[in-house]
Amino acid sequence: MIDTSSPHSFVALCKNGDLIIDHLPSMKQSQTLLPAIEKLLGEGSIDFIAIGTGPGSFTGTRVGVMAAKALAFSKKIPLLPFCSLKIYTPENEGPFTLCTDAKSLGFYKLDGEKSKTGTSYGKPYLSPRGAVSTTLNLSHLALFLQEKFSQSAPLSHGEIKISYLLDLEQ
Repeated sequence: MIDTSSPHSFVALCKNGDLIIDHLPSMKQSQTLLPAIEKLLGEGSIDFIAIGTGPGSFTGTRVGVMAAKALAFSKKIPLLPFCSLKIYTPENEGPFTLCTDAKSLGFYKLDGEKSKTGTSYGKPYLSPRGAVSTTLNLSHLALFLQEKFSQSAPLSHGEIKISYLLDLEQ
């Protein structure tokens, strides 16, 4: 497996049921990809090459795809493309959204659901920059809370539950 579309770039080899991973330094994929492939392969043979096709860094993705295509061509083996966002699929069952930074364009997202029988994915999409915020807006929060307070009775200390401690599916 090869993926160079993000800062989490890697080359991985599945051998005898073991996964051997070589992480590539961010922004240096063009310099480190081929030596990493050579180190993992050694003199061994492979059945196919899986390549992450993005979304992600345009230049990084091109570096990985072209190296994978050249290697597959030279070894006369199949090339298997995959959506790079699938690398982030969670272990637990249930619906999920995978998200990675698309820099000034916004965020690349992929929705899916994992069950005992398998994982299903939608199509990757670009979410505009305004869709996610990490900037505090306390004046908005204050207005929201004042409005909420005026519309309902406040809860007692015993009724307050910390959301990250809850099983949200209940």
